[in-house]
Amino acid sequence: MHGRAVERSCRPGFHFDATALECRPPAAANCTLETDPCPPYDDPENIIFHPDENFCNRFHICYRGEKMQHNCGEGLYWDRVNEFCTFPEEADCPTSIVCPNIPGISYEPHPNRCESYFICINGNLVDVSTCSYPMIFDIHERNCNTPDIAQCIRDPCIGTVGHVTIPNPEDCREVVFCQNGRLINTQMCPDGHISDQGGICQPGDPETCEIFPPPDA
Repeated sequence: MHGRAVERSCRPGFHFDATALECRPPAAANCTLETDPCPPYDDPENIIFHPDENFCNRFHICYRGEKMQHNCGEGLYWDRVNEFCTFPEEADCPTSIVCPNIPGISYEPHPNRCESYFICINGNLVDVSTCSYPMIFDIHERNCNTPDIAQCIRDPCIGTVGHVTIPNPEDCREVVFCQNGRLINTQMCPDGHISDQGGICQPGDPETCEIFPPPDA
C-alpha cells in the first residue's frame, strides 16, 4: 500500500497460493516455503546463485534480499553445481519435465500438482501455468476442467524419453505405453500375469505384484 508491503493473513483454514495470488483451501494452494532465501545484505565477494526449479535455462541472483531472474544464452543451461551457463549435455540440471518432440504448442500435466500444467512449444518448455480454482488439468483432454470431469491420475509416462513400456504404478496388471513422455496406450495382462519393470507380462501375483520364479528355478 502506497509503495510499502502490508502483511495480511488468509482466513482460518486457508493458505495463500503464490501462483494464483489468492487464498485457497490447503489442498489446492501452491504454498511452498522458501528453503533457500537470499540474505538481506549483498556481499560482492560472495554472489549467491539459485537455480530455477522449472527451467534449466534460467537462474537467479540474490540482490538486496530478493531473487532476480536471469536467462542463459540461447541453447545453454544453468549448471547448478558449477554455477555457470554451459551446454545442456554438460550442465547438471536434473528435471522430470519432458516436452514431447512435436511441432507447435502442447500442454503437459504437472507431475505433482493437479491444478498446474506445462506449456511446450516445438518440444521446448516455455512456461508453467495454473488452472483457475477449483478447476484441475485433465491429462487426457489436455485442458482445465472441473474435478468431477477432469482426470488427474499421475501420468506414469512423465519423465520418460522415446518409446518405452512400463508397468502402471497403480495397477501392476496393466502395461503402459509411452512415447516421448506421453501416455499413448494401455493394455491389461492376461489373467494370472503382471507387468515386470520392462512392461512385459509375466506370471505373477496381482495382489502382491510379485513375479513367480521360473518353473526350473
